Amino acid sequence: TTERNISLGNQTGATGNLIVDNGATLHWTTGEIQVTAANGSTGNLEVTNGATFSVEGPGTMNVAYYAESTGSVLVDNATFSMANSTSDFNLYLGKNSGTSNASMVITNGGVFQQASGAKNTQVYLNKGTSRLEITNGGKWFANANFYIGNDSTSVATLILNNGKIANASGTGASSDLILANAASAVARVEVSNGGTADLRTFRMSQGGTNSNSTLIIRDAGSYVKATNTNDSNYLFALGVNADDAKYEGNVANLFIYTGAQLWNANTGTSWVRDSAQMNFMLVSDDLSAADTAMFKTSKLAVYKSNNTVSVPFVIDGANLSSNAALGEGDVVDFTILTATGDLSYNDGILDFTDLDTLDAIFGFKNNVSLSNWEDFDANNLSWDGANLILSLTYVPEPATYAAIAGALALAFVAYRRRK
Repeated sequence: TTERNISLGNQTGATGNLIVDNGATLHWTTGEIQVTAANGSTGNLEVTNGATFSVEGPGTMNVAYYAESTGSVLVDNATFSMANSTSDFNLYLGKNSGTSNASMVITNGGVFQQASGAKNTQVYLNKGTSRLEITNGGKWFANANFYIGNDSTSVATLILNNGKIANASGTGASSDLILANAASAVARVEVSNGGTADLRTFRMSQGGTNSNSTLIIRDAGSYVKATNTNDSNYLFALGVNADDAKYEGNVANLFIYTGAQLWNANTGTSWVRDSAQMNFMLVSDDLSAADTAMFKTSKLAVYKSNNTVSVPFVIDGANLSSNAALGEGDVVDFTILTATGDLSYNDGILDFTDLDTLDAIFGFKNNVSLSNWEDFDANNLSWDGANLILSLTYVPEPATYAAIAGALALAFVAYRRRK
């Protein structure tokens, strides 16, 4: 079927559903899609089981446009396709009211697919509560600008749980990811279970006072990578300078777990400013990826003003635990960061070999009285010219020794019985 304007839930309190299922194709030519078209309404658009929703001209899709409305889009084992167009396609999750609730889920191999050479998709997680989830093999293969938290009323979340963001061909980067792009906006991005984001640029908490953004990357193979960060228009920028009054109260928190990676893949500078804090979360139950750099960049510029109370980097041992593959005295090297180009600290040279500098820019959390591991601090850090490495010694607790001794005793008894 072919449609132009689509409105779901176009009266107060009404519910409107549109389901494209079982291999069907809906051709939408141009105009506007309203997934909730009145105050207090509910709208659901579902594309499932091999079906296709084909966008064949420029236009706008508004999900939960109105006050007290709830709108959802589901692409489940199906395709939401964007034809070659000369104009941008605009996707708003929560466009016009801070009381709306909007979501879009791409799952079970579903794909948001853009034709090669088409214009960008502008994605705004705008007002109210909004959520974009790409999960369970879901894919976003389109050129896009993602504004996660684009209004002062925003509480916005992007989830990549075994999901992927890449360009139209699925092989490279073409999108910008911008978190907390307005004063008082709240934005959160969670990347897990092998989720990946190949981006052009990456920015956090640049929008004004009291903007608050969080990035979490966990599990081996998960990453966020930016590949075009070499001039003032294309940045890898985390936080802002705390001494700039127009950005007062800004927060940019990052949590990167062992095996996961945040990567500035260009020669452009990675800016880690006052209101940003990068937390390196040590995980010891699987150490196969301990040598994966949790943060990787060429150039690094760290700014820490005199009046800030936070430190740019924190190493957290909360997830250190026992590991049966390790014995007493074994040393594990966790690669915290890799930097191969210029390093600066407050416009001077950043020297990772200087203990005073490490103490100034690194904090340590859950680093004493650990289970099965030695206590650690800046003295456990070493710099080899390109890699900052935290070396930790495994020290089993008495209870662990007792368990080992008990297992040996049982084995000896079994051996004597066989004899």
